Amino acid sequence: MNRLRVLIMTGFETLTGFMLPMEHRSIVWGLDEQNIEWHLYNPWNPLPRLDRYDAMYVSVYRYYNRNYVYYGARREAELLARGFPVIGTVENAHSLHSFYLSRWADAGIECAKYQHFSAFEDITDLKYPLVLRRDGMHRGSGMYLARTPEDAQRTIEAQRRLALQTYPDAKGMLPLNLAIEFVETERSGLYFHKFRSYVVDDEVIPAHFMRSISAFVNYKDAALWAQTCSMDEVFRLEGEPHPERVLAAARAVGLDIIALDYSRLPDGRYVFWEGNRVRATAGDSHVAWLGIRDTDMRYGTSVARLIRRRARQADAARPSMAYAQPAAASFLR
Repeated sequence: MNRLRVLIMTGFETLTGFMLPMEHRSIVWGLDEQNIEWHLYNPWNPLPRLDRYDAMYVSVYRYYNRNYVYYGARREAELLARGFPVIGTVENAHSLHSFYLSRWADAGIECAKYQHFSAFEDITDLKYPLVLRRDGMHRGSGMYLARTPEDAQRTIEAQRRLALQTYPDAKGMLPLNLAIEFVETERSGLYFHKFRSYVVDDEVIPAHFMRSISAFVNYKDAALWAQTCSMDEVFRLEGEPHPERVLAAARAVGLDIIALDYSRLPDGRYVFWEGNRVRATAGDSHVAWLGIRDTDMRYGTSVARLIRRRARQADAARPSMAYAQPAAASFLR
């Protein structure tokens, strides 16, 4: 096999836009470091001649542009039917929390119980306190802790009124629709905590550790002082102490590449909160304080190596197979 050439399927229509997320810059760094040639591809365009390429990598950033998920799913299915290696998927591009929780529950992975609702009266099977949120909304946005049924009813109805006020603005607030049982985790003094690790195939990459006085441990309210940063550095340098647990959670959701958020329970077990298809990294402004450029580089290199492995496996399995297709494609690079 000569120098590998990979298509990157994306919803971005320009190279400038594509390079904005740090995740993309990390992956491009890894591809360049691994001497893999790359070209951007929008799935609403015809496929190129596949005999000129060795694999496709699927990004879910900007999934809302031009029905990206619809076209991407069609291209993905078409390529897989031909035996062409596809790394990543448009499945659950919206990163619904219920997607991960349901698969973990089915696989026996420790996670919180949840229930969808359209009105307060729909919540019947969960114990309080509850986390109320919009399914698929990340980065700590629109989360509420309801300690009693009365709290839940007030919160749901008040938030629904606010959502109605912004309708039909496409960027307006959306009503809450997901209730999750709050799980008491191990604490360090007053602080709640959360870990994040990236999983690339069978590799677990520790990303960051955060603490907060709030039960919602996220970028907006994480405790940033010296001890937290020190613990974060220890986690990243020494590694996840139980990678097999994190790998099992990743295997349960069936994705090649995923970021997982989890905490430790008082008895040492892990509880998994959510998965993320679009991951925040050190290069993104709202988490620049973490200083994890080393993690970004390791992540990008791991993705590039996974692409290389899958391409070589496909090449070895089908040494004479031609992927040629007469249609032309538009490229951004």
